[in-house]
Parts: sequence; C-alpha cells; structure tokens
Amino acid sequence: MLQPIPHLTSIEKTSGQIWSISLVFEVSGIHHKSSITCVLDNMMIPLAADIISSESISVSATAIASASIAFTNEAVDINNKQVRFTITKPRLSRRKEYLKKEIKFQWVLYPSVPDNVRIVIKVGTKQYVLEGLNHDSSLIELLKRNNNSHFHFPNSSSVFEIPIQEIYKTCTELYDSQAGAAWAVTWPREESFWYSEHGFRFLCSQYKKMITSNGMFQPRRIGVCPFSLDSNNIVTRRYFIALEVQYLIGFDIRMISAETIAACFGKEDLSVTLYGSAVRILSKNIGDTDENNAVYATLVKNDVNEGLKLYKEAYSASEYWCNYKSTNDVKFNPSELVYIENRQNNIKVFGCS
Repeated sequence: MLQPIPHLTSIEKTSGQIWSISLVFEVSGIHHKSSITCVLDNMMIPLAADIISSESISVSATAIASASIAFTNEAVDINNKQVRFTITKPRLSRRKEYLKKEIKFQWVLYPSVPDNVRIVIKVGTKQYVLEGLNHDSSLIELLKRNNNSHFHFPNSSSVFEIPIQEIYKTCTELYDSQAGAAWAVTWPREESFWYSEHGFRFLCSQYKKMITSNGMFQPRRIGVCPFSLDSNNIVTRRYFIALEVQYLIGFDIRMISAETIAACFGKEDLSVTLYGSAVRILSKNIGDTDENNAVYATLVKNDVNEGLKLYKEAYSASEYWCNYKSTNDVKFNPSELVYIENRQNNIKVFGCS
C-alpha cells in the first residue's frame, strides 16, 4: 500500500524564484512498486527532473526510514504540470515506512503567490487530492480545517503572528468553527472590542452555543484588574460595564491582578485565549495602556495543552466577579444600569435568532 499524507506536505522557497514542494508518502507491505503521477496546480510550473531529489524520513516513533526505498523513472511534463516517477520498496518488513519526495517548481505569476493550491497524486488507479492554503491570505479558513485534511504554506509551521485587530475581525467565525467553549483572559485595553460590532457578534455566538449546549460550553473570562494597571477612569468604567453584561448573560467571569497573571504566565502583558481544542492564542503587549503600541497575537493550531495549563493556573488564582465588585466597591449609576439591561437583552435576542 502506498499513499500520500496530506498534512505533512510542505511548500517552501529555496532560492530566487525557485520553490519546492515536499510530498510525504506512507509505504507499507512486504513488496511494493508503484508508478506515481503528481499533477501540480495550474499556478505551478514543474522544473527539470535532474533537480528533483528524494530522501527517506521518520515521522513517528514507530516509523522506519529506509534508504532501500528508491525513486526511479522520473519525468517532467511541463505543459501538463505533471511529474511522473516510480517508488520501489523491496521485500523487507511489513512495518510502515515514510518517504519524502521533493519537486522543484516556479510560480506562474511570481512574486504573487496564490491563496490556495490543488495537488493531485495518482497512484495506479487511485487518486488523492492535496489541498494547500496560503496562511498569509487564508488564515481563518486554515484554522477552521481539520489538520489532517490539508497543508499550509509558504511554510509548514503551526504558529502564526498577526495583529490583534485581525483576530477581533474574525473571532466569531473562528469560534463558530471550533467545538467547545472559548476561555480567555481579557485586559482593560480590550474594552473597545466589547462595544464594537465584532465584539457584539462574538458575544451572541458564545451565548447561543452556551444555551444550546445546556451550559456545557460556558464561556470563561478572566478579567485583569484595571486598578493594578495605569488605566484611566473612562476605560475602567467601560471595562466593568462590559464584564457585568457578560456576567448577567451567564458567562463565568473572574478577576485577577496584573501581578498575579504575570506570575502565572511568567511574563507581563501576555494573554491567553483558547478556542475549543484546536486553537491557542497568545497576545503580547495586551496590558500596555499606550494605544500607540501595537498588540500582536500568536496563534498556535492543534496545540492547546500549554495554553490550557496556563489558563487553569490563572483561573485557580482568580476571584469571583461578585466578590471582586464587593471588595472594590464597583457600582453602576442609573444610566449605566439601563445600558447593561439593554445590552444583555440584545445579546439574548440575537443569540437565540
């Protein structure tokens, strides 16, 4: 048996206008010889066969890399975007082995790189389609996909750093694509997000998932105390109002000091957001009260364990919202109470629609 492994495919720039796509094949069985045709995307031009290389790799603890597996009969059909070759595995063991095949190519419209590519691998009578997404232009679409069904480029890293404002614009779509609740730390600097259209949609989506799951997916929000920061009074009031709204619609709201969150995370100005079990977001400079200093978010796909550990530690050190309000004499004036009532009602109405 021989088949490609989609999520291990990678596309990287090698030099100048030359790029390479690395295909990883799983080879199993006592004896195997397969003729393979790789049809590249229409936006890719395969290069001459003499610069195609191959190597064996180990992709897991049980895999065996074997130099005895060989590529032969390599041929390139530039007009039809095809590269043809044969993989031969002699009579050895039944254990799975993995082989990486590198194909050099150029982009048709370089330096422009497409948003996505479609690679077709033909193995005998079977056909496999590998879908690649450019994470520079299709980040949210990439994060929504199952990790094993596709690959991403220009590199195969699962870590992406983008401005926090881009997260705000797409957080609802990202949240809706994941199973489970959203657990997050929120800072006073983020208060404007909760009053924005994006923030409203995000709250409605979270509320809807919470009530349709009978409370199973209750959102958790750990607010950083503005009194432990240099936050002005207007920001502080708006921040408290936003947290009160979320508390009244049923979210689990806690509070923590900036010093404690720094002790838990081992670094100041760091925030953690978890979307279900698939995406972890670390936000840097989020505690900075200077609006001129940009905040960047680092997204890590399919690895939430570290973020979950940090979050649970902060959560255990946090204080219930009601206790915090009583301790810090947080009260709302009549006009603020009217806004809070209207806001929570709107979230419930739109969240149920």
